[in-house]
Amino acid sequence: MLTQIYKNIILVIIVLILFSADKPLTANNKPNENAIKNLINGINSQNDGLKRSSIYLSGCYKINETVDALVKLIDHEVNISTKLLIIRSLYNIGDLKGMIKIHDISLYDENDNVRSIAAAVYQAYLLINTPFDKLVVVQR
Repeated sequence: MLTQIYKNIILVIIVLILFSADKPLTANNKPNENAIKNLINGINSQNDGLKRSSIYLSGCYKINETVDALVKLIDHEVNISTKLLIIRSLYNIGDLKGMIKIHDISLYDENDNVRSIAAAVYQAYLLINTPFDKLVVVQR
């Protein structure tokens, strides 16, 4: 019984040490150039897991420097879930070039689901970024 308590205490200490070793990346703590290059290399990778993780992290931390790679990738991507992840990341980053690409995808993508989700994301972007006095109400 006592050894189990010691094992649990040691486990808790190890977990605390592991998670407190490095401070997490925040909006105020942007990654350095090497980290950005690694993200771009990951986005362009043939490894789907690495590619999807890099796409996710680009949007999660709003890395503007990855927009060009994401815009280029979405044209050639065949995996629908990866396309949707790119759309989400471009939306999170909020760069105008990425939003224009989302608008293009909402009009011209060959998959209906991708087009409809891209259209909804673009509409949400316009709604959030349009001043209140410029909104137009359409009645049906």
